[in-house]
Amino acid sequence: MPSIQVTGQLVDPTTGVEGSAEIRITSLINYGKTTKKSSVTVFTDAVGNYDFSLVEGKHMFHVKYSGEYVFTNIGTAIVGEGSPTPVDIITIIETSSGEVDQIVISQLQQIAAEAAASAGEALDSKNDAAQSASEAQQSADDAAAIVPSLQSQIDDASNLGQEALDTAKEAPLEALVAISGGKWVVITDDFGNSQMVRRVPIHTFEDLNISGCPFTGPLDCFIRQDGSYRPYVDVAVYQASSKGGKATSQADKDPWAFISADTARARCVELNANSMMMSQEIWAMLCWNMISQGFQPRGNTEYGRSHSNKNEFGRRADGRVPDDRNGYARTLTGSGPESWRHDGTIFGVADMVGNVWEWVDGMKMVSGQFIVAEYTGQPEAEWLATGVYISETGQFTSVAPSTLNSGSQVWGSMPKASGYAGNERLQRLMIEPIACTSVLSGRFYWNLDGERVPFRGGSLNNASLAGPAALFCHHPRSYASSTVGFRSAFVS
Repeated sequence: MPSIQVTGQLVDPTTGVEGSAEIRITSLINYGKTTKKSSVTVFTDAVGNYDFSLVEGKHMFHVKYSGEYVFTNIGTAIVGEGSPTPVDIITIIETSSGEVDQIVISQLQQIAAEAAASAGEALDSKNDAAQSASEAQQSADDAAAIVPSLQSQIDDASNLGQEALDTAKEAPLEALVAISGGKWVVITDDFGNSQMVRRVPIHTFEDLNISGCPFTGPLDCFIRQDGSYRPYVDVAVYQASSKGGKATSQADKDPWAFISADTARARCVELNANSMMMSQEIWAMLCWNMISQGFQPRGNTEYGRSHSNKNEFGRRADGRVPDDRNGYARTLTGSGPESWRHDGTIFGVADMVGNVWEWVDGMKMVSGQFIVAEYTGQPEAEWLATGVYISETGQFTSVAPSTLNSGSQVWGSMPKASGYAGNERLQRLMIEPIACTSVLSGRFYWNLDGERVPFRGGSLNNASLAGPAALFCHHPRSYASSTVGFRSAFVS
């Protein structure tokens, strides 16, 4: 069978090379002796070079870069008479003609028929999608009859079939929402992705009935800028994962790590008009609820398992066993037991303790001083300086530190300087501990030099240092790590 030579070099935006990457080539049609969905993987050398033959047909390219666990789709190419050779992957994808020879056309006609059939089968279980199946069949028939527009017609049919399948997949989610009694809600964002959220109705400090709590009225996340109240707040059940570069709250996914604070915020804000990154107010609300219930969640704090309850474990994203100190020990979202949920039930917010630290919006430290939002979702440029600092010895104080050092303290037992009266806003947001909140576990980390943007909860190797109150004000906003991720929320 005729073939072309594909050779070139994979490069990235920084080092310029992608050594030891995997390139997977999958045939999309039956053509000659090559069967549809047959696949082969080739590897780049140490400096990113590749060199392989590619037979005629239609092929999809995926790349798994060094250090990653998933393949990325980089495009599709049609190889036939007149295709250039030798040629690199990017050129063959970008210059590949949509016009294919008669043999390929016959195969595409078969794809059209299969797309229509798949759509019909998927829609059998979804009566209200019957019209979409009919449209898919008609599109497929038209594609087979009109060769000049064959490819676009097939794509339309395939898309309709996929829409039908996606609709069918929503049924189990809808069932879970019903079983949860309204605690869970599915939000479809502006990119068409499903976001599983925990809907928390408005409540007051009095409703929580926490002994010794000095505060009254609704918790801060329910209070809008104009003083009116939100009837509820929707919190992503799962730590954010990436779906085509968009943040999703979905089960059984590898948390999105290696992401800076500003990028995480942008990925949350773009989801819809009400979306934002998890805020200090919302995180605090969940913590106040934990105290009210006398329950603190555990989590992945020891390489895939709980350090304190070693028989509690989740499914590691790298496939290794719990407590294996090699690889990336993140657990797939929600794969741990109910005790890893914020309220100890299957419908709680998962993985707030351990797994990956979570960037949290609405507060930062600058030269040791807390700069805090006045309300949920306030633009960062409008946040106010509180006049409250962390001292060189880890005390809450109204005096700016003279030495810009770093350190850590157990959050619940952090001392307060003589003459410091306390700050109600910081106390309500679980930033400054008071008697009734000191029961929450976790450690406070500070760096008094320059701007520090916080993340909370702890990570997969923090053991007893992790907890609902764990607060890390040690890194700049540009920091990215395998153990730092984020979570979205939705407020009106």
